[in-house]
Amino acid sequence: MASRRTLIVGLAIAGAVTAVLATAYWATQESPPPPDPEHVAAPAAPPQLQCVFIGYTGAPRVAFLFDMSRDGNEPRFEQTSLTEISGTGRTTKKPPFPKWRLDTGVEPARLESEITVIDNTAAGKHIEQIAIELYKYSPEGSNPGFIEAGLKNIHYQNLSGSCQQSRSLPLTVSSN
Repeated sequence: MASRRTLIVGLAIAGAVTAVLATAYWATQESPPPPDPEHVAAPAAPPQLQCVFIGYTGAPRVAFLFDMSRDGNEPRFEQTSLTEISGTGRTTKKPPFPKWRLDTGVEPARLESEITVIDNTAAGKHIEQIAIELYKYSPEGSNPGFIEAGLKNIHYQNLSGSCQQSRSLPLTVSSN
């Protein structure tokens, strides 16, 4: 019994000595410098424009999400999501999505594209114009809160709604 007790006490002392030596070793080591905040910051997500249009029942009917960027001096809107809402059901469409163009030469500004709509014709589908009208909108502006918007399309019907931009789209600086 005494030898068993001696063995347990010996193991406990050896463990304690090992812990003290390891702590002393790590305490004498130089800690790494803190990371440079410039390298720590994750790349900023692109500004986004989210639009929700309301059906005749007063409930959301369709929602669009766009990532915003620049192509030279022109703002570019890349559709990343389309959700159709019908009662309690939601259908999220998968890419590819159409290319969109922003026309700020008119008021309201128009985000325009063409969509393919499935129908009962022999071809089984047709192309339709679609436009999101954005009232008092500038992609470079702060656009606080919600932006009044209208969806102009035969398939989705003409619906009213609103859009919200996550942050302003920076202007490009041209070098001369």
